[in-house]
Amino acid sequence: MTGSTKSQKRIVVHAERCVGCKACEIACAVAHSAAGSLTDAIGAGENPGYRIRVEQHGSKSVPIRCSHCENPECLPACPVGAITKDAKTGYVFIDSETCTGCRKCIKACPFDAIVPSPNRKKAIKCDMCVHLLAKGELPACVDACPTNALVFGADGENSGAVASDPHSMVYGIDADLCKGCGICLKNCPVDAISGEKRTPHVIDQVKCTKCGTCLAKCPITAVFRT
Repeated sequence: MTGSTKSQKRIVVHAERCVGCKACEIACAVAHSAAGSLTDAIGAGENPGYRIRVEQHGSKSVPIRCSHCENPECLPACPVGAITKDAKTGYVFIDSETCTGCRKCIKACPFDAIVPSPNRKKAIKCDMCVHLLAKGELPACVDACPTNALVFGADGENSGAVASDPHSMVYGIDADLCKGCGICLKNCPVDAISGEKRTPHVIDQVKCTKCGTCLAKCPITAVFRT
């Protein structure tokens, strides 16, 4: 099922706050194991670093997880229909029973957010901890983050996209972080962003109106402002 909603709640990443502690990875592993503890979770094959992982890019620590894209490239790539998008929430899921482990979704994901399972037979990714959301709780990674580098809210909420004096800001794209997914390019209202697929995008400073849309939409905070 496909579809999206403007009020979709998602996890907003503030990479500038991430200290690389990997508490999110540990909490995610525990939350997806019936064991309820890290030791037992690992023993059951639910290791940290699968549904969310923290990568080091120079001096920056960046949490990488599924962005539950508006138009997910993984969905049409799946040959058996194991990937679906919920029409109400906009969240993207992989049905482990249907998944054949062909890895086509892994190759299609521009964020490297889908990975092989520990036994290499299935594909797994962030499922937004819907089992916790159903109980009124936060996603495990958000709840565990000690620096609020992960925030759960409506699309764009708490993203820090609007500055007190936005026109004094200069927006740029970190070429080392940018995956070339095209989300910022598609959402820029003045066509100030250019770049080819899977290559770092750039912002035309003359065209840029400092609206902050690119900053709010980038799922891995490759867009920055100074």
